[in-house]
Amino acid sequence: MKLANSAQEMVNRCKMDYLNETRECVFLSPLPKMYVGGREIGPFEEGEITELENWIINVLMKEGLVEISLENEYEAIVHLQRIYQQEKRQSSIQDVHQLTYAALREKIRYLQGDKTSPDPILQQDIDKLEDMLKNIVEIRLSKVIRTAKSGAYQDIQKQMTHEERWLCEEIIEALSEWRHYTKEEM
Repeated sequence: MKLANSAQEMVNRCKMDYLNETRECVFLSPLPKMYVGGREIGPFEEGEITELENWIINVLMKEGLVEISLENEYEAIVHLQRIYQQEKRQSSIQDVHQLTYAALREKIRYLQGDKTSPDPILQQDIDKLEDMLKNIVEIRLSKVIRTAKSGAYQDIQKQMTHEERWLCEEIIEALSEWRHYTKEEM
């Protein structure tokens, strides 16, 4: 069963998966019981760590109430740089969090939404993240295409993001049809 018929559908699905994924966050100040999106959360103490869905974390981050635990911030620039360096050194595709692209897109969108001041450092961070996304996508794309062509998808799929799996399956299907009809005409 296909999860999506187009790249846009797949990206939208991954965004929803990311927003509903839970991960740890740390409260930066005490927070009484409150409602976020019709859901009751709290109360929380400063420094308290809890798991919440990313969409709730995003709302609380905008208010400066929480930050994502460092070990759970897989879209952090330091983590992404490490992924990129590993991808450059290794011929095989490296294991990354399945929602890395969705998380990175959302982080860029979050940073771009902070228009309170024309902070040049913030713009540099956005530019770094956009460049990192582009570089990681490009280096991993060639590996996804090689995987689809080689038939090694079953062995490698766990190291891919959701978007990469979808793309690899689409390429495999297209290659299979192409090979079939090319041979049929002989």
